[in-house]
Amino acid sequence: MQDIKDKDLVYTQFGYGVVMKQSPKAAESNSVSKTNPEGEDGQRNPSREEVKENREVKEEPSANIVNVKLNWGGNVYLDEKSISKTIKLNIKTFYGSRKRITLDVDITTTIQQLKDILLAKWLDHAKTLYNLRLIYSMGSLQDLAAPAQTIEQYKIPNNANLILLVQTSFTWDQNMKGSGIKLSNNNLTAGKLPEVDYQTVLGTLVMSSGRHYWEIKVDNFNDEEDIFIGVAKKETNLYARPIDINTFWGYMCLCGKKFGPDGILQDYGYQAKKGDIIGVLLEYKSGLATLSFYRNAAKCGIAFSNLAGSYYPAVCMNYGDVQVSLDPKAPMPLS
Repeated sequence: MQDIKDKDLVYTQFGYGVVMKQSPKAAESNSVSKTNPEGEDGQRNPSREEVKENREVKEEPSANIVNVKLNWGGNVYLDEKSISKTIKLNIKTFYGSRKRITLDVDITTTIQQLKDILLAKWLDHAKTLYNLRLIYSMGSLQDLAAPAQTIEQYKIPNNANLILLVQTSFTWDQNMKGSGIKLSNNNLTAGKLPEVDYQTVLGTLVMSSGRHYWEIKVDNFNDEEDIFIGVAKKETNLYARPIDINTFWGYMCLCGKKFGPDGILQDYGYQAKKGDIIGVLLEYKSGLATLSFYRNAAKCGIAFSNLAGSYYPAVCMNYGDVQVSLDPKAPMPLS
């Protein structure tokens, strides 16, 4: 049973307020008009002696009546059982295996504390998640962006629906790469050893829903050393040229062309050179994804659409001494 005290913040059927706890005597005394001896519709208010007499025959549960001063200015008398210091929230996640989380939280919980609770108890791969955003989706969308502001201060009602948006960090995968690819810089930099052969490295992130963006900087590259950047299936051949297999969708830095499972090269975007930054955007809608590329923040357009299933970030390199660096936390493009 909740312990309601004076000055407690509570949630009521009329909204948020502060408890001004009173005895039945005080509550009934306040119910008597002090400015007009006549009540509503011309009915005479009872005298204090009549109130006292009536109170003596009332049952004990009236002792649970409390006065709540509502945040919007009104005052109400409510049964203590009808008010609460907690509310229920329904939170829908939009990453990985989507979830609908239902939990009870204290109304004095801050937005940052709520995010911490979700990270600690509810979210998979919490260590890879960053930039968590909570959106209140009732009516117009409201970004709950102030970490120190509380549930009560945001006026979030009981049983409200929230949306949780997150970005997921990742690295290149030591276990999903060709043997001629060397990883460094906490597995963010991939370099090709001198052997002349095509080898691929995949990221640690599997994508099957949501919106994903990362950038790859071309650290070392010349006209004879091609780099293929894009997404691939988990079963992709790590020792094959991407255009010769049917599990890689991407962008060729050397000639500024795109390629897919059919192996056909098509003009697309711009030729890349050393120092350029290639952005990759994979965006799912209704179960199907579109793949787009950016070169130095300039969008090259949609390369592929209607991609179904799960994909991994991928890079394939051919000649030796080629090197690229991954930025998995690059800001999401606006368009």
